[in-house]
Amino acid sequence: MAETMRSSSHWKSMNSFAHKAKRFPGLVRRTVWKVGKDDPRRLVHSLKVGFALAL
Repeated sequence: MAETMRSSSHWKSMNSFAHKAKRFPGLVRRTVWKVGKDDPRRLVHSLKVGFALAL
């Protein structure tokens, strides 16, 4: 019984993680759009810093 409960709990947490992973790109897109709309300089700076770190 305890093993079944752990297994069920494990699948619930995996399902929750998968749901969050599916929503993540949309949340990032909305956040980037909002920041770019509020202050485009911050967005440009973020892109430059990200590019510099990637190199």
